[in-house]
Amino acid sequence: MLEINDDNLVKKVNKFIEKYGVACGGNWSSMLMSTIKNGLPDVYTKMEDRSYKFEELYTIIEENLSKF
Repeated sequence: MLEINDDNLVKKVNKFIEKYGVACGGNWSSMLMSTIKNGLPDVYTKMEDRSYKFEELYTIIEENLSKF
């Protein structure tokens, strides 16, 4: 299970998803993938062409936002 202990980072990730994510009919992984594609295009282009789990995608977003 995904566990984040930094409340500020959680808020930052949530706002980022709200801004860049596209709802995909209840498919949360697709929504996070759209978030990465729209909000982190450089990261998106470097990702492998494979299926990702929700936790993997959330971690990619979290890691990239924690740099700022």
